[in-house]
Amino acid sequence: MADVTNWRVVLEQAGFGGPSFAEVALCAAVARGDWAVLGAVKLGGVELPGFALGAGPGRVTVPPEHLGTVRGAVLRALLLGAVPGLTLSPSGLRVQGARISGELNLADQGSRDQPLPPLVLVGCTGETETAGFTLALRDACLRGLNLIGGTLAGLEGLRLHVQGETNLHGVTVLPGGAINLIRADLAGALIVRDADLAWGRDAADAWLVAPPAAGTVLNCNGARIGASVYLRQTRAAGLLDFVGASIGGTLDADDAVLQAPGGEALNADGASVAGGVFLRRLKAEGALRFVGARIGGDLALLSADLRQPKGYALSCDGMRLGGALFLSPDGQRSRVQGQIRLLGAEIGGNCVLNGAALTGPPGQPAVDAHSARIGGSLLAYPADGEVCTIQGGLHALGARIEGWLNLRQAVLTPHPEAPNDPVLDLRHTSIGNRLHLPGLGAESRGVVDLSHASVTLLDDQDGLAWGPASHGEPSRDAAGHLTGLKLVLDGFTYQRIPDPERGDWAGREAFLKRQFEGTRPEPRDFKPQPWEQLIKTLRIQGHAEQAERFARMKRDFAIECRAEHWLRRGWGRFVGVFFGHYYHPLRALGSAAGYALLGMLLLGVANYCGQLTKKRNDVDLTAASLGVLAPFPSYPPGAAPAQSRPPAILGAAEACWDGVSFGTVAEALGSALDMMLPVVDLHQDQRCEVTEKASAHGFWAFLLLFYSVFGWVVSSLAVITFSGVAKKD
Repeated sequence: MADVTNWRVVLEQAGFGGPSFAEVALCAAVARGDWAVLGAVKLGGVELPGFALGAGPGRVTVPPEHLGTVRGAVLRALLLGAVPGLTLSPSGLRVQGARISGELNLADQGSRDQPLPPLVLVGCTGETETAGFTLALRDACLRGLNLIGGTLAGLEGLRLHVQGETNLHGVTVLPGGAINLIRADLAGALIVRDADLAWGRDAADAWLVAPPAAGTVLNCNGARIGASVYLRQTRAAGLLDFVGASIGGTLDADDAVLQAPGGEALNADGASVAGGVFLRRLKAEGALRFVGARIGGDLALLSADLRQPKGYALSCDGMRLGGALFLSPDGQRSRVQGQIRLLGAEIGGNCVLNGAALTGPPGQPAVDAHSARIGGSLLAYPADGEVCTIQGGLHALGARIEGWLNLRQAVLTPHPEAPNDPVLDLRHTSIGNRLHLPGLGAESRGVVDLSHASVTLLDDQDGLAWGPASHGEPSRDAAGHLTGLKLVLDGFTYQRIPDPERGDWAGREAFLKRQFEGTRPEPRDFKPQPWEQLIKTLRIQGHAEQAERFARMKRDFAIECRAEHWLRRGWGRFVGVFFGHYYHPLRALGSAAGYALLGMLLLGVANYCGQLTKKRNDVDLTAASLGVLAPFPSYPPGAAPAQSRPPAILGAAEACWDGVSFGTVAEALGSALDMMLPVVDLHQDQRCEVTEKASAHGFWAFLLLFYSVFGWVVSSLAVITFSGVAKKD
């Protein structure tokens, strides 16, 4: 008791009149270089005993309310060495379970050359057990700061400098309070694990009914933290601000619960993190921002639950990420209600969405990776039995993906309020390895826009992996939503495609015909480039026959789409049927041969009907005819005797061919060929002519003339087909 009396006197002489028993006990502990144990504290399930009198069986624990409070001014005096006869040990001022009244103000105290001793306040509260104390550390400099398990009304640490560790493990910041470490310089780690920041509730799992956000509850704006930041299992009803902060280790907020509905739950815009950012099993209602941040490791959101239904839930625009972005499951699937923004982000590793459930806000895609650069692959395949579902679309306009884009069994659907927005927008996207689609989910529907995208290998199950088609009956449901997937392929390029199993190319034809919806394509649905790209790829891979087959399909599809004038469509149909659009020499040969046979049949019918006779330039040079060349006497008209009339020198009109024989058939075929060939002269057209005495002379003359002229066309098209000069893929 002499010590108690002595330290009471010392405190009164130092200007602290009426010191409490707790303050006297504090001075006595400091004098011994020991902990000042003023109250029981429970930390992490372990209960530390409080102040007691006596020893052994007679030891009596004194309740904190009987000890009184410790004034903040007394703590300040001890740290500054302003209490006569008391010097703090190198371990600093160590207090457990104190009830602190008034503000502990250390503003502007200490310097980098002469920092204050470590301040260790474990389980300390305000004047009552549920009240908090205020700590002012503006421009202060300490060797260490430890507030484990304390209850704070607020901590003001603007430009605070701590040369060791800053430990706020298990602290409670009362609603309306905040921890302000703006532009602080913390040489060691910042530990805010299992803390309640303006939460005001005991039930950590009641996160969706937590009190409204209370502004910024942890402000490390512009702070420099030499080691890692630990926020594991912390519950915060407000903003965690790390804008422009520099973190020498990792940012770890695993199992944290953040509440800032309609606002920002975590803002690390422009922050620099040497290691990774770990947000595994994080629950957040409010936005997470890493705009322009520099992160050396991974950004891990495994099994995270992010909710910001009317805006962006995760914004990483312009972020530079050295590792991978994970939204895959870790015991349960990741869920995001709100947009994931990766505009202009650079991701060194993979972007993993395996098994995630993503729902975008109305009118915006669920994932927007416009102009992003992904050094690895973009993966969205099943994990832990859950397929990746993306409602609202995955947009990567102008992005660069060095590895794969794998959407195995992913379910892509538009937002109900924007049914015509693309569910997969890869316009001008470059994929360095392969677009891997072992099959989209059967529920997928909407528009997939691949226009002007490029990929090394298109691996989509021979074109059959795109789920149900958008054409057919009906193509849209009662709400006007597409019932299948429609592809936009204009400008889409790829270097290779796998050879189909069993040589069946029907799937690739179906892939190209996904460019329209409904039962009949319109003129706007014909785009030649997708067909030409496939034809080019097939030729490079040595499938010339299939390339020509698809070239014919292209022209047939153009006709089906009515993309040209009706005259050109008619001509196209003719060329397609008889010459395979100049790609089918055998068909051209068959057409020419058939036309020749048609001519032979036409000549045969004319001959049978008496419409063809031998030409009169066939002179009769028999002996009987030559005998009549002697002069004949002259007689008046009609007076010459019948026996003296001169016989006809020219052959009498007779049928061109008599009967049917091999010779006559061959002659008729030769005449037909001679009529249809414009250059080659077979000298067969000298044999027969349409008799002028025939009743249908004009008709047969026109018919044979038309046959000859059109034969020139047929023979010319056959030559063009054989030469290949008209092949245009």
